[in-house]
Amino acid sequence: MYVGSKIRFGSLLIWALSLSACLAPGSVVSLDGATGVEEVDLGFAGASSAVNLDGTRALVSWTQVSGAAAYRVYQIDRSGQLSTVLWTSTDATPGSYQATGLTPGERASFLVKAISADGKEDTNTSIASTLPYAGITSAAVTSADSIALAFPDGGEADELDIYCKAGSGSYGLIAQISPSLTAYTVTGRSPGVTYTCKVIAVSSLLGADSNSATSSATVPELAFAGAESAVSLSNTSVLLSWQAGAGADISRYRVYRVDFDDSLTQLYVTPNNASTSYQKDGLEPGTMITFVVRAFDSHGINDGNTVKVSVIPYAGIASAAASSATTANVGFAAASGAASIKVYCRVGSGSYVLKTTVTPATLTSASISGLTTLTSYTCKAVAVTQSGEEDANTATVSFTTP
Repeated sequence: MYVGSKIRFGSLLIWALSLSACLAPGSVVSLDGATGVEEVDLGFAGASSAVNLDGTRALVSWTQVSGAAAYRVYQIDRSGQLSTVLWTSTDATPGSYQATGLTPGERASFLVKAISADGKEDTNTSIASTLPYAGITSAAVTSADSIALAFPDGGEADELDIYCKAGSGSYGLIAQISPSLTAYTVTGRSPGVTYTCKVIAVSSLLGADSNSATSSATVPELAFAGAESAVSLSNTSVLLSWQAGAGADISRYRVYRVDFDDSLTQLYVTPNNASTSYQKDGLEPGTMITFVVRAFDSHGINDGNTVKVSVIPYAGIASAAASSATTANVGFAAASGAASIKVYCRVGSGSYVLKTTVTPATLTSASISGLTTLTSYTCKAVAVTQSGEEDANTATVSFTTP
């Protein structure tokens, strides 16, 4: 008999294959029928297992029997009626055979016959089956905590099981998905950790396949502390600053505005990783703005920090002059977005004391009273937002009462 020749099985083979669906996964089904070759009882149990190696190869194994001179491996077709001779050994030493050229995702079934010295085949009809599946093909980082996996569809499998492990840890089941899918994104990963994942095809008839394919990806660790400070430069401009990150893979920085619903709007991307500041112009005086700064790598992945810094653009006080021994006139910038402007004064290095609250915040001057004759004062004006925050401008003006 030659490799590739076709043999017709009896009708009982079809019945036995359908019967195998009632057995536990991985069961070897015993069949009645003949290959058309003269048979003899050699006490051979037949194929003990068929194990998937990848999407196109399987290892068929058996336990040798003393009365055999050789072994012949058949592949049973999908109808269960025809078999193809895959291989005939030249002696009785082999206990396995690697079948190749299998169709990924389609069940592959095998029959192994022991051959006597006079060319007769044993009478066993045990079938061993497996589901060829290649497993995972790639893993790629797509965000600060996510890894995208790619793999072939599972064909006749009932589901695909995704497993991942961190570093040298143990594999854990991440998801059980439809066999028709070819991609899945694993989320909730930690920066600086290498994750290794695998995808296993699972069949209710054949159990889990045994492909050994794995793919790994390391979530980048971008050592960056985030925004450090934001100060007002004028009535409409602020300066945002940060310390350069220590992550070797930091490419640039992104500056975001934090909106009222806590979402982020990108304002600026630095030209390189040496930039440590950003000036935002065109702001409304007296209206708070909040920033987040994130480092990102050459793949465009952000470090994910949530550090926020806020600032109120306001130029502050512009002038102050005594108008009497106990009063003075002060001038300051208007703050159209603010609720009010407060004027504080102090004597020497003492604490600032509130002298007046000015509304509306579009006014640019006010008079203060209750001063002491022959005394030096230092004054400042701050914008107060609609929610009560005071800006931190450092502008001051000094004068002495007569």
